[in-house]
Amino acid sequence: KKIKEKGFYPQFRTNWKENGFFFQKNYLKELKNYFSDVKIIRFNHLELPAIHSNAKDFKSIELYSDKNFFNTRELLLLKAIGLRDADLMANLSHLVNDFREKIPGIIRWQKKMFTLLSGRKPVRIATGKVIHTKQYLLEEEEGFISFLIEATISDFIKSTVALLEKSGCRVLQVNAGEKNIEVLNCKNDIIENAIRLSSKLMLNEELPPHFYSITDI
Repeated sequence: KKIKEKGFYPQFRTNWKENGFFFQKNYLKELKNYFSDVKIIRFNHLELPAIHSNAKDFKSIELYSDKNFFNTRELLLLKAIGLRDADLMANLSHLVNDFREKIPGIIRWQKKMFTLLSGRKPVRIATGKVIHTKQYLLEEEEGFISFLIEATISDFIKSTVALLEKSGCRVLQVNAGEKNIEVLNCKNDIIENAIRLSSKLMLNEELPPHFYSITDI
């Protein structure tokens, strides 16, 4: 009863050690029963537009703008090379080299980032955030690209949350790991507009509709 009377106020915090990754102190699952009109926004494969926005590789968007792309081997290849995923690259080694030729912008961007890392110089990602490479261990450089991509995704999610709150929606919970946002009293068109504005601001392009879904809880 007290929750219904006063409303629920989430507690957001940013862990400075993680260069601004986004966390939230989540409420217990049982509390959802005390709310009505709760929607959940689920994002899928945000790594792809995050890679594209950083590398400015216009061939990658030609691939993933098709909703059927999620069911192709090219999805795995783009993640393998774009994120330098060691396991994926090993499993797809017979295909990786040929696929590199289709995404030259991503390869150039990676080389530039590793040069800045080895020089201990700051890196600026697509959202404008500056990553201080001195916080990153050189011997872990294989994971450096994934780190930059996750920081880009984090900024996009934070921006979406801020725009939803500005529109009058109540953001109940954010699961940064699974890239979900739960909102209260928020119409679908408001949610879609927030995603559109946030993606243009943080990813430099409008997020294709097959990258997210909005469902009632």
